[in-house]
Amino acid sequence: MKNNTFALAFTALLGASFTSGAACATDLGKLVHGPLATNDGQTLAFYQKDNNVTAWFTSPPQTEQETISDYALIVDSHYELGSVSIVAVFYQDLDKGGQDEVIVMYRDASGKPHLRAWGADADQMLPLTRLTPQLEDIAASLEKFTVAGARKALADLLPQQYLITRVIQDPSEPLFRDVLGAPHKYHPVFQRYFDELGDDVTNPQDAQGYSLIFPGKFIERTNEKAEKTKYTLTMDIIRQGSCGMDEAGFSPTGLHYENLTAGKKSVKEGPFVYYTLQGCQLTKNSEGQYHDNHYEGDWTWYSPEEGGRLVEKGTFRKGLREGSWQRFDEQGLRKEGKYLHDVEDGVWQTFAESGEVIALESYQKGYRNGPWWRKVAAKGSESGWVTEEQGQYLNDNKEGAWQERMTHEPRYAHYHNGLLDGELRVTKLNGQNCESGHYQKGLRHGESSEWHDNGELKKRANYLYGQLQGTSYNYRDSGKIAEVQNWKPGSAVNADLCQGLTNQDACDIRAAKLAQSLEEGEWRSFYEDGQLAAISERRNGKRYGTEYEFNHSGKLSFYARWDGKADPLENTRYDYSQLDDYAHKPVRMSLLADTRLLNDGRKEQSTFHSGSNKLSRHNFWCSASWTSAAVCGTEYLWYRSGVLSAVIQQHYNRRIESTDWDSTGFIDRQTVKTSEKTFSERFYILDKLYTDTVSPATTYHDGNEEVVAAGPSNISETRRYDKRGNLVTFEEQQKEYEGNKNSRVKLPVQ
Repeated sequence: MKNNTFALAFTALLGASFTSGAACATDLGKLVHGPLATNDGQTLAFYQKDNNVTAWFTSPPQTEQETISDYALIVDSHYELGSVSIVAVFYQDLDKGGQDEVIVMYRDASGKPHLRAWGADADQMLPLTRLTPQLEDIAASLEKFTVAGARKALADLLPQQYLITRVIQDPSEPLFRDVLGAPHKYHPVFQRYFDELGDDVTNPQDAQGYSLIFPGKFIERTNEKAEKTKYTLTMDIIRQGSCGMDEAGFSPTGLHYENLTAGKKSVKEGPFVYYTLQGCQLTKNSEGQYHDNHYEGDWTWYSPEEGGRLVEKGTFRKGLREGSWQRFDEQGLRKEGKYLHDVEDGVWQTFAESGEVIALESYQKGYRNGPWWRKVAAKGSESGWVTEEQGQYLNDNKEGAWQERMTHEPRYAHYHNGLLDGELRVTKLNGQNCESGHYQKGLRHGESSEWHDNGELKKRANYLYGQLQGTSYNYRDSGKIAEVQNWKPGSAVNADLCQGLTNQDACDIRAAKLAQSLEEGEWRSFYEDGQLAAISERRNGKRYGTEYEFNHSGKLSFYARWDGKADPLENTRYDYSQLDDYAHKPVRMSLLADTRLLNDGRKEQSTFHSGSNKLSRHNFWCSASWTSAAVCGTEYLWYRSGVLSAVIQQHYNRRIESTDWDSTGFIDRQTVKTSEKTFSERFYILDKLYTDTVSPATTYHDGNEEVVAAGPSNISETRRYDKRGNLVTFEEQQKEYEGNKNSRVKLPVQ
């Protein structure tokens, strides 16, 4: 409640002053009444100095350890009352908001009685200046100037929020200004309580608001039958929610004239003004005229949430917008045009502060028809404007040539009935092409092209009513071709897919739901220099037939055969030096891997050592899937010299039997099944058995099959043998260990 209007009003009524902060004790003068504890955590005391009495509201001093309560006032204030004598101080809820106000009774030097009231906002006590005239009337009317008499008279006041002292935009009607400032002067009479829907209620606790009427203020209207109707000034007051420290008080939100003839439907007539409560301030919402319950004549609408910003104004005829109107956006830019029977009609223009027209919209009976363009502020300029979009509307739909997004991604389009139809070209700000395509009935149809940032062609493709069709070409930014692909529609072609739509965005959403186009026919890819890199076939979106990959020299580096499944029937890959290949040096090709799918659902794979055609591994995967990593059956491994390295019998990577040799051909280790219940893991040195670890056989369930293999090593037993192949007992091993330990060189003590 800190505003100039409040300060001026209070000074005029009381001649008071206001300060913040604690006052020095030596400045207060003589204590003449109090101190009294208020409900808001402050202390009220009256001091007299130089025959003037001052009311002091003070808060207790705060310490670092104390936390200020959410409902404790923190701003000290004082108000000069003049040469008066305090009669009494009491508390009463004047606005029915659930929070008591402070009432002070005193007499001036001539003995005349006075009443004053203070209420709290979030920080301090404030004088209820809107209530002062009514308090003066009550004080003068009391037969006995007592607390009991004052309480009774105050209880008869209707609940209002008297903290509200300012209206940002005053109403144009002088009477409305006076009534809002001091409604008691016009002797209001309570009319009714109403709920959220405006229906009558009898219990004030259930009321969302109430209405007052001013019987002495009315207007009269005469109809064609010479019948006169009286319309009485009415004030609507609604529950405020929260203003200051009250949570259930009421605040006035509107004034209008309304007929009160019994048995007739309530009808509004003449001027009106409505407000919205923003905090403890009333902000104008709308202002205008009624006729026969409809808007008539000049009308203005404001945005209460934005401090009462002017939003719209114009003229109504029989409840419909007619004639010239103005609208204002958040930046204050003005738009002007005309209404015909409540719909836009003719040319609407938007103006910059300089008066320059920055937008033009054409309407015909509410439909967009004719030229349409809009400018935006030029970058780096405070007053310059550049075109952002420009085109024509026909029957509320875009029609013909349009320029769109001109300040960040220029688009040159052609529309028919609101859908793209014809060429669409997208460029950079410098005019360089980014994308070009053709549309028919809102769907991509025909040739489409894209370009790299350096201006080289990036892609060229063909569409058939929204779906890729035929051959497409992808290019590198060097201009060399990268890929040649072939496509066919993934769903039934429908030229009328967007029939009935007049918005391109809606058509794009519908087209996006189509099944994706399918790969069909030959696919080729190329190296940077244009050399063929790969060639394959597609059918219904899947690889089918043979696939080839080549190195830069044109030699085959990969071969596969497909039948439309996820994995190839067979594939062979060759090894070569890619560094030499990219440098266009002669390369020596060698077989790297060969894989085939078998009829029993397994995958056979042969792998060769890099740089040679010698086998390094031959095995059978338990599944034909390329994601499977489990080996089944016999697996062979070779050294680069061609010497056999290992033969392993396994199932889903569980070893059942195996033999490993070193590079000279000596047996190195073995896994053998020694009985139905045991497995032996043997380690050799120069073909001589060195250790033999016996583990219990364990049955595993792998691949829906049972596999018997060696159990965990932590439950195994290991035997050791000497160079002659004789078993070395545990005692002999222990003795050998101790002897080795004692023979270790000991370091001298320092």
